[in-house]
Amino acid sequence: MRKRNQKQTDRCLVCTNSRLEPLFWGYSRYNPRLFHRVAVCRDCGHIQLYPLFREEEYAIINDRFFEKIYMIGDREDVQNNSNKLKKLDERLSLYLRDGLNILDVGAGEAWAMAYFQQRNCNYFAIEAADRLASLIHERGGKVIGKSIFENYSEYESRFDIVIFRHLLEHLLDPRGGLLAIRSLLNVDGLIYLALPNALNPFVHLKGFRTSFVRPVHVSYFCEGNVLRLAHSVGLDSIRSESLSEIFCLLKHGSSQGFESENYYAKQKDVFSI
Repeated sequence: MRKRNQKQTDRCLVCTNSRLEPLFWGYSRYNPRLFHRVAVCRDCGHIQLYPLFREEEYAIINDRFFEKIYMIGDREDVQNNSNKLKKLDERLSLYLRDGLNILDVGAGEAWAMAYFQQRNCNYFAIEAADRLASLIHERGGKVIGKSIFENYSEYESRFDIVIFRHLLEHLLDPRGGLLAIRSLLNVDGLIYLALPNALNPFVHLKGFRTSFVRPVHVSYFCEGNVLRLAHSVGLDSIRSESLSEIFCLLKHGSSQGFESENYYAKQKDVFSI
């Protein structure tokens, strides 16, 4: 992980201002602090941990949490993977053709690999867990690293589609993460971005439980702030939707001239519980 200036732990991860207002307390047995606070930015409405975890704290939390999640005993969550593939196919099938280079960031159990291989695409992955990375290699994929923040100079502008699904909310540096992905995207490439929707977290109980109680989530985004953050690093949206999940297709664009509303009042209203 990249080192951050600890003086920045009280700054908004979207607009970088420091007018964060405590919103509610959270609890997790995976968290070394046990209790942690969540705050909302008065200038843009973004919700995030406050203060942010230190790098070493967050590494401990991730290790404790994810070692119990993926393919325990090499068992896949077949139904969940099927639902994710259905959404991915609906959103991406029109853009697929033979020979595309696909990068799956945080591939996990690589539930999308066979889908892309069947469409004659070249599948690459970034995956931190050695056991999962080995399984990807065995099934014909190529793992190029463990973290999006590694040096990938040999892969600059190489990928046609980057899958960045339910990861942005995990990053202590989401802007840096999007910048890193942008550098790997070719001139006509697309980023498939999906993450929980903080503007509508009570659509169903499972959504609230998996999106807001999880100790590994640093940020809670609404669609406007995702687009604000993406635009700030030179990415434009060609499609977006905001239901229980935020989904965007992003491409190279401009970092000038984008305006987004302040979601502070809406987010305060949503979480007045």
